[in-house]
Amino acid sequence: MQVLLPAAYAAFFIFIIYKLRFFECDGLSRGLIVFIFLLKVVFGTLLWAIYTYYYTDHSTADIYKYFDDSSVIYDALRSHPIDYFKILFGIGNDNSYFDQQYYHHMNYWSRSENTSLYNESHTIIRFNSFVRLFSLGNYHVHTVFICFLSLIGLTAIYKTFVTQFENKKTELILIVFFLPSMLLWSSGVLKEGLIIFTLGIVIYCVKLILDRKINIILLLSFLCLSLYLLVLTKFYAIAAIIPCVAAWLWCGFTNNKHVALKFLGVSIVYVAYLLSLHNINDFYSVPQLLALKQHEFISLAQDQAAKSFIETPILEPTLKSVILNSPTALVNIIMRPHLFETKSPLIFISALENIVIVAFFIIAIFSNGFKRISVSPLFFLALFFSLIMFIVIGLTTPILGALVRYRSTALPFFLIVILWIYNKENLLTRFPQLKKIPSLKIG
Repeated sequence: MQVLLPAAYAAFFIFIIYKLRFFECDGLSRGLIVFIFLLKVVFGTLLWAIYTYYYTDHSTADIYKYFDDSSVIYDALRSHPIDYFKILFGIGNDNSYFDQQYYHHMNYWSRSENTSLYNESHTIIRFNSFVRLFSLGNYHVHTVFICFLSLIGLTAIYKTFVTQFENKKTELILIVFFLPSMLLWSSGVLKEGLIIFTLGIVIYCVKLILDRKINIILLLSFLCLSLYLLVLTKFYAIAAIIPCVAAWLWCGFTNNKHVALKFLGVSIVYVAYLLSLHNINDFYSVPQLLALKQHEFISLAQDQAAKSFIETPILEPTLKSVILNSPTALVNIIMRPHLFETKSPLIFISALENIVIVAFFIIAIFSNGFKRISVSPLFFLALFFSLIMFIVIGLTTPILGALVRYRSTALPFFLIVILWIYNKENLLTRFPQLKKIPSLKIG
């Protein structure tokens, strides 16, 4: 049953891939999509094996923490089914009764610090509680479900950008689907799979709205639902995507001129609004939230004696401190971990990935020769979103293991920016022997 049940669900999702029109992709066959799905299941299982047999302390492993907590909610289905659905949908479940009956028996439902923000752990715990309806407590079924959801998100991202890369489809496929960190972290029973799912649906809905190909009411409904789910899953991801989507819609509904200025203008207004929130509501300021988040991570690293802890400048709860420390945050995100600080297999893989990313960036600059590139609103969406995500993660995360995991959801967008710079024709002209490499001739 441990193998048969996950295999049965995997077969069901493969059937859906072959039947659903959504998986009709330019330059991407359904057979390849099925291969990617199965590869994600393998990586999700690999992550389970690493945190089961290599890191044996289940109490500190996120893949187990939220899965184990979900059993408390699921068990309510037998004795108090109304309670189960109230917790699942967040209706009338925030009171002392639920605290005593359920949350008191869970380790990660409540925050250690009150930041006035929604506790994002609730979403992944609820996800696991829902999937338990189908899994009978089999962990690997949860892996199959999260792999399929993240596959939908990645496919949506690919379909959104593929029209911009007619002669670089192979490279786009590698960037979106085959990044080691993306394969690993979005395939485990973690928030990253849900983040990729919702991000993909959000930007694909906006693309369809601008293309005016489907009923606008239906698309707006999907868009709002996806944005709401993203709010519940990772707050800074929704904070990063909102100005990008707003600027993209502005460009699309006008004339697509002065795209850079529109994105910059929207971002300035948006940042000014965020910085004024604490004056409007009884709420932490953005610099205070970032400083508090960093403090929480440093305390966690010290409590658990994290081996991958890195010294980072201590954030002050001021805008000046955020600005001054942002360059260091970007360097840490892009350049670290490096090979000399690898203390585990996961960190080693990330260090190798960083080498490839830096090499790709150098090749892209060399192939382009610092010439002007033809860009669209999607270029600036990928650029602004990845930079905002990188800065926030780099400022608040002093643990390499967490840093490489959190950045995985923004990394494809950053590499898409580099792909935009990359000029394949110039590179093949300078080095004609590269034409013999099959991957450079596809697309």
